[in-house]
Amino acid sequence: MRRESSQGRRSLRAEQDRAGDLLGVARQVRLGLAVAEAVLLAGLPRVRRSSGERAWSVGHLALYDTASPNVVIETSLVQAERHAVLDCYTAQFTPDDLAALHTGLDRYERALAAAHGIDGTHAEGWRVRPAAALHIGRPKP
Repeated sequence: MRRESSQGRRSLRAEQDRAGDLLGVARQVRLGLAVAEAVLLAGLPRVRRSSGERAWSVGHLALYDTASPNVVIETSLVQAERHAVLDCYTAQFTPDDLAALHTGLDRYERALAAAHGIDGTHAEGWRVRPAAALHIGRPKP
């Protein structure tokens, strides 16, 4: 029976964590694409709800925390509340991971505010697109 060193176990755990992070990002991207497609299709005249009501349309779709935000909102006044909400997820994070999440979010939001010339200390980024433009530039499957 082969014994694995504690360093080897930590290294494997770190690789698993990175793979899990990438999988989580991939799921978020797929979910964002699914929502975008639903918004795009919702306004089609022949789409009917099971209730028989007419189709509805959405003017814009806003995606949070994208790589290229086109809307940046100052959030300095609500930082305490935002971090208090994160503390509600203690069942999903170790204390060290939760502390790292707080630190990472703080640094990211400070950098975003500085990069976009926001007057406050913190900001969050959104990608807002008109629903009619959602199909433009989408790669073929």
